[in-house]
Amino acid sequence: MSNRDFTNRYYRIIAIAAAISMSSCSMETGFDAASGVSRTKRSGDGARDFGVFNFTKECGIPADKLDDDNAIMFEQSLTSLPIKISGTQMGANYEVTTQAKINISSTSKRATQAVKINVLKTSANAPGIIGWFAPGVVKNTAEKQASANSGTRTSDALPQKEWLHLVDGGNPEYKGLLCAGQGGRTVTIQEGQDNAVIQYSPAVISSVSPLAPIERLRKELGKSRTFRITVTVQSSSPGFASGTVQGSTTVREVSPAFECQGTTKQADIAYEFLNEFPGGAYKVGLPKRQVMYIDSKNKRFVAIINEDDKVDPQLKKTLPPVCLVSD
Repeated sequence: MSNRDFTNRYYRIIAIAAAISMSSCSMETGFDAASGVSRTKRSGDGARDFGVFNFTKECGIPADKLDDDNAIMFEQSLTSLPIKISGTQMGANYEVTTQAKINISSTSKRATQAVKINVLKTSANAPGIIGWFAPGVVKNTAEKQASANSGTRTSDALPQKEWLHLVDGGNPEYKGLLCAGQGGRTVTIQEGQDNAVIQYSPAVISSVSPLAPIERLRKELGKSRTFRITVTVQSSSPGFASGTVQGSTTVREVSPAFECQGTTKQADIAYEFLNEFPGGAYKVGLPKRQVMYIDSKNKRFVAIINEDDKVDPQLKKTLPPVCLVSD
């Protein structure tokens, strides 16, 4: 195989891993999902030695799909446990139970995250004439909100040459990040009537890869890593940030034992993401806090727990952190 063929194949491999990286879903029942990338060493003349890095062994990328741009590299569905929201409004006591379903699909070019919020049950009671209308009003309002938070997010990876430059030392914060997480550049959001195109610079690390072995994750991420990010909201509906803002993403390992809305669960390894931006992380398309629990043997997520700072203050009183579990 010629050196050019090797180079093209290497860039394709990076794109495959990059596409596994999911955009985050900032909503009341949202989440964020998977990621990963790899590279080779450079020699003094700039040529790359393609024999020094085993992409399948080190990063867990399927060897039989490395050369197919259209192959689905990672696919998983997660469903939240029932989410109960209760409160009082205009004299009526109400309760709404919803459930989120997320489908993740990645090729070497991009990753798509489809989110569907379903209303499972609504109820309302109030004295007098308000009691006649309250159940219907609550049901209609809940279904509108569910529709507004359903939609798709498409994540396009940072161009391969730029990412290679970052992890080879172009930016110390990203140095050596070969398999654990790969940077995303552009996210396109379409949820209900909301839409946005958001760019992250140098890149946003939105998750860890469930494909990579535990020892590789720990080698690259250590106990904690922080990435400073400049975000430009190119076009959007009201509610997103205007223009360019700066913030940070911190990734740190946490206990793999956790409670998912009252149910105790266990993973092999887990990482917490903390996104800090002026006015709230949701303004730049990210969750405030997210914890990803990984089943390293089966290369899947056990669960993802999401805490969003977009939630209405009244809902925060009763809305628990959203917990999505593997189907």
